[in-house]
Amino acid sequence: MTDKEKVNRTIEKLINALSFYADPDTYFAIGIFPDKPCGAFVDDMSEDHGGDYNRPMPGKLARLTLREIFEA
Repeated sequence: MTDKEKVNRTIEKLINALSFYADPDTYFAIGIFPDKPCGAFVDDMSEDHGGDYNRPMPGKLARLTLREIFEA
């Protein structure tokens, strides 16, 4: 395997991981109850997630990152 193939495989794995965390369906029937101070995770929720849920969902940073990657 060439270095370029290794880099491409690594990038593919990273995109798959980001996609998992960006997808609101990943959090289906999951309750998250932050107990401050709980770190940056509490700020990683947004209502702009493209899912069917009318509530803030985790994965804000992952969704933003994927948009930046694929809109570039």
